[in-house]
Amino acid sequence: MPSETNYTLLYIVIMLAIAGVFAALCSSLANKKGYHAASYTWLGFFLGIIGMLYVMSLPVKAVEQTATQEPKNSPISAPAPTPAAEPEPRPPREKWQRGEYPAGLVALRLCYMGGYSMEFKKRVKKLLESGFTDIELFNCCVDDDMKRWLISAIEEQ
Repeated sequence: MPSETNYTLLYIVIMLAIAGVFAALCSSLANKKGYHAASYTWLGFFLGIIGMLYVMSLPVKAVEQTATQEPKNSPISAPAPTPAAEPEPRPPREKWQRGEYPAGLVALRLCYMGGYSMEFKKRVKKLLESGFTDIELFNCCVDDDMKRWLISAIEEQ
Protein backbone atom coordinates (compact mmCIF):
# COMPACT_ATOMS: atom_id res chain seq x y z
CA MET A 1 0.00 0.00 0.00
CA PRO A 2 1.47 3.36 -1.04
CA SER A 3 2.23 5.82 1.65
CA GLU A 4 0.77 9.28 2.00
CA THR A 5 4.07 10.81 0.85
CA ASN A 6 3.69 9.17 -2.55
CA TYR A 7 0.23 10.72 -2.99
CA THR A 8 1.59 14.13 -2.07
CA LEU A 9 4.40 13.78 -4.58
CA LEU A 10 1.94 12.64 -7.25
CA TYR A 11 -0.29 15.64 -6.47
CA ILE A 12 2.66 18.05 -6.85
CA VAL A 13 3.70 16.49 -10.16
CA ILE A 14 0.16 16.74 -11.53
CA MET A 15 -0.18 20.38 -10.41
CA LEU A 16 3.17 21.27 -12.01
CA ALA A 17 2.11 19.56 -15.25
CA ILE A 18 -1.16 21.51 -15.32
CA ALA A 19 0.72 24.74 -14.59
CA GLY A 20 3.13 23.89 -17.42
CA VAL A 21 0.26 23.41 -19.84
CA PHE A 22 -1.24 26.79 -18.92
CA ALA A 23 2.21 28.39 -19.19
CA ALA A 24 2.70 26.98 -22.69
CA LEU A 25 -0.77 28.05 -23.80
CA CYS A 26 -0.36 31.59 -22.42
CA SER A 27 3.09 31.90 -24.00
CA SER A 28 1.83 30.76 -27.40
CA LEU A 29 -1.23 33.00 -27.36
CA ALA A 30 0.72 36.05 -26.16
CA ASN A 31 3.27 35.51 -28.91
CA LYS A 32 0.51 35.32 -31.55
CA LYS A 33 -0.97 38.55 -30.24
CA GLY A 34 2.40 40.30 -30.45
CA TYR A 35 3.39 40.38 -26.77
CA HIS A 36 6.61 39.24 -25.09
CA ALA A 37 5.96 35.54 -24.51
CA ALA A 38 8.22 35.01 -21.46
CA SER A 39 6.25 37.39 -19.25
CA TYR A 40 2.98 35.70 -20.04
CA THR A 41 4.53 32.24 -19.61
CA TRP A 42 5.04 32.97 -15.93
CA LEU A 43 1.59 34.49 -15.69
CA GLY A 44 0.08 31.27 -17.03
CA PHE A 45 2.28 29.14 -14.80
CA PHE A 46 1.38 30.89 -11.54
CA LEU A 47 -2.22 31.94 -12.20
CA GLY A 48 -3.40 29.07 -14.40
CA ILE A 49 -6.85 29.58 -15.88
CA ILE A 50 -7.04 33.18 -14.60
CA GLY A 51 -3.81 34.01 -16.40
CA MET A 52 -5.11 32.30 -19.52
CA LEU A 53 -8.31 34.36 -19.43
CA TYR A 54 -6.24 37.51 -19.04
CA VAL A 55 -4.05 36.69 -22.04
CA MET A 56 -7.14 35.84 -24.10
CA SER A 57 -8.59 39.26 -23.32
CA LEU A 58 -5.49 41.15 -24.50
CA PRO A 59 -5.90 43.10 -27.73
CA VAL A 60 -3.76 42.22 -30.72
CA LYS A 61 -0.72 44.46 -30.66
CA ALA A 62 -0.09 46.33 -33.90
CA VAL A 63 3.54 45.91 -34.90
CA GLU A 64 4.97 48.14 -37.61
CA GLN A 65 7.08 46.29 -40.11
CA THR A 66 9.41 47.58 -42.77
CA ALA A 67 9.28 46.34 -46.34
CA THR A 68 12.29 44.04 -45.79
CA GLN A 69 10.96 42.29 -42.68
CA GLU A 70 8.84 39.19 -42.85
CA PRO A 71 5.72 39.34 -40.67
CA LYS A 72 5.88 37.26 -37.50
CA ASN A 73 4.03 33.94 -37.53
CA SER A 74 3.01 34.32 -41.16
CA PRO A 75 4.28 32.21 -44.05
CA ILE A 76 3.19 34.82 -46.57
CA SER A 77 4.97 38.16 -46.62
CA ALA A 78 2.88 41.28 -46.55
CA PRO A 79 3.12 43.75 -49.42
CA ALA A 80 5.24 46.83 -48.86
CA PRO A 81 3.25 49.68 -47.34
CA THR A 82 2.31 52.38 -49.81
CA PRO A 83 2.84 56.01 -48.89
CA ALA A 84 -0.31 57.68 -47.65
CA ALA A 85 -1.87 59.89 -50.28
CA GLU A 86 -3.56 63.13 -49.39
CA PRO A 87 -7.28 62.61 -48.85
CA GLU A 88 -9.49 63.82 -51.63
CA PRO A 89 -11.73 66.75 -50.74
CA ARG A 90 -15.21 65.62 -49.90
CA PRO A 91 -18.11 66.89 -51.95
CA PRO A 92 -20.44 69.21 -50.09
CA ARG A 93 -23.13 67.39 -48.18
CA GLU A 94 -26.33 68.44 -46.54
CA LYS A 95 -26.00 70.24 -43.25
CA TRP A 96 -27.90 67.40 -41.61
CA GLN A 97 -25.17 64.93 -42.53
CA ARG A 98 -22.39 67.21 -41.26
CA GLY A 99 -24.12 67.80 -37.93
CA GLU A 100 -24.72 71.50 -38.50
CA TYR A 101 -28.31 71.87 -37.42
CA PRO A 102 -30.06 73.66 -34.56
CA ALA A 103 -30.96 71.82 -31.39
CA GLY A 104 -34.65 72.59 -31.89
CA LEU A 105 -34.74 70.53 -35.07
CA VAL A 106 -33.00 67.68 -33.28
CA ALA A 107 -35.67 67.80 -30.59
CA LEU A 108 -38.34 67.74 -33.30
CA ARG A 109 -36.83 64.59 -34.80
CA LEU A 110 -36.56 62.97 -31.37
CA CYS A 111 -40.23 63.66 -30.67
CA TYR A 112 -41.12 62.04 -33.98
CA MET A 113 -38.90 59.01 -33.42
CA GLY A 114 -40.34 58.54 -29.94
CA GLY A 115 -43.91 58.77 -31.25
CA TYR A 116 -44.83 61.80 -29.11
CA SER A 117 -47.39 63.44 -31.41
CA MET A 118 -48.55 66.12 -28.95
CA GLU A 119 -44.98 67.11 -28.09
CA PHE A 120 -44.18 67.12 -31.82
CA LYS A 121 -46.95 69.63 -32.46
CA LYS A 122 -45.75 71.85 -29.60
CA ARG A 123 -42.19 71.76 -31.00
CA VAL A 124 -43.40 72.65 -34.50
CA LYS A 125 -45.32 75.63 -33.10
CA LYS A 126 -42.28 76.75 -31.10
CA LEU A 127 -39.95 76.45 -34.10
CA LEU A 128 -42.34 78.41 -36.35
CA GLU A 129 -42.58 81.15 -33.71
CA SER A 130 -38.78 81.30 -33.46
CA GLY A 131 -38.42 82.07 -37.18
CA PHE A 132 -38.13 78.74 -38.99
CA THR A 133 -40.05 78.48 -42.23
CA ASP A 134 -42.34 75.62 -43.27
CA ILE A 135 -39.81 74.60 -45.93
CA GLU A 136 -36.94 74.40 -43.43
CA LEU A 137 -39.00 72.18 -41.17
CA PHE A 138 -40.12 70.10 -44.14
CA ASN A 139 -36.47 69.60 -45.22
CA CYS A 140 -35.54 68.21 -41.80
CA CYS A 141 -38.08 65.37 -42.04
CA VAL A 142 -36.63 61.87 -42.03
CA ASP A 143 -39.44 60.13 -43.90
CA ASP A 144 -42.88 60.60 -45.43
CA ASP A 145 -44.66 59.81 -42.18
CA MET A 146 -42.84 62.65 -40.41
CA LYS A 147 -43.81 64.95 -43.29
CA ARG A 148 -47.47 64.02 -42.72
CA TRP A 149 -47.10 64.77 -39.01
CA LEU A 150 -45.52 68.13 -39.88
CA ILE A 151 -48.27 69.06 -42.35
CA SER A 152 -51.00 68.25 -39.83
CA ALA A 153 -49.19 70.23 -37.11
CA ILE A 154 -48.82 73.26 -39.40
CA GLU A 155 -52.48 73.07 -40.48
CA GLU A 156 -53.56 73.16 -36.83
CA GLN A 157 -51.75 76.49 -36.35
